[in-house]
Amino acid sequence: MDEFNKGNEAIQNQPVKPVEKPGGAGSIIGAIIIILLLAAGAFYFWGAKLNTVDNNPPPLILGNETADADTSSTSAS
Repeated sequence: MDEFNKGNEAIQNQPVKPVEKPGGAGSIIGAIIIILLLAAGAFYFWGAKLNTVDNNPPPLILGNETADADTSSTSAS
């Protein structure tokens, strides 16, 4: 029985070789896809904001001229 135990001990004491994984290309590609989707969504909402029609335009603010000055110059002609 000792002969069998020695064989088992030799197998158990051998260091296990780590399994080498291929490069991390999958995680890099996944990150790139997520970034592209976020950028596409940002451009979509930005474009939608640029294309909205403003129903309330800003009020017309006249300069220092008064209405009397405009009417008197037109009536004199």
